[in-house]
Amino acid sequence: MKKTDERIEKRSNALAAKLLFVMLALQVIVLIVKVCLGGAAYCLLDVVALAVGLGVAAVLMTVKGVWRAGDEILREIRTACLAKAFGYMLQTLVFGEFLLVMLDQEHIAWYAPSIIVWSIPALAYTVLAVKRGLFQWGGKKAETTGKAKLARSTALGALFFGIVMGGPECIKDGAFDPMGIVKIIGMGAMWGILFYMMFTAMLKLGERRADKEVQEAEHEE
Repeated sequence: MKKTDERIEKRSNALAAKLLFVMLALQVIVLIVKVCLGGAAYCLLDVVALAVGLGVAAVLMTVKGVWRAGDEILREIRTACLAKAFGYMLQTLVFGEFLLVMLDQEHIAWYAPSIIVWSIPALAYTVLAVKRGLFQWGGKKAETTGKAKLARSTALGALFFGIVMGGPECIKDGAFDPMGIVKIIGMGAMWGILFYMMFTAMLKLGERRADKEVQEAEHEE
């Protein structure tokens, strides 16, 4: 099991490291387009996201021997760092965009392009990870803990989504409208249930795929 977990971690890191550069390229394109269209004042999130992604790569390039390392251990360290940068940049974009949309709905159009930057790499990672058997709980104990964490994360995400989508409905004509709360709960519940069901379904598919790969590997040995 330990060898299998290490193999999955290495392959997951390699996939995330490659997609980091895809996300960086998309972010550069979006930033240039926004500046050219006169939206330089709304590029804070874009700059911060680039700083997170490029920061790790820049540090690696300054560490002698790591960026072009031929040693397997150093290569794994480099790949793991790039994978971490992918995760941090993705989180920065997702939470940053939700926050900006919630606080400044008047300029949503300037923040909307960030969806392109994080959704394409995230979708690519999800599809490829499931296809390659990289999505799995990793045992019954890990499944129990993982489901609890997933439930908490889903609840937080659902609340965020509900507030962004239904929050404006709480105020109408300068007065509080209780129906806005209903919409927040409804939108949040809908998103949360769909996300949880889809994510657990992908994990089950990933588990089956991983079990198949393990059986094939054992057969070859």
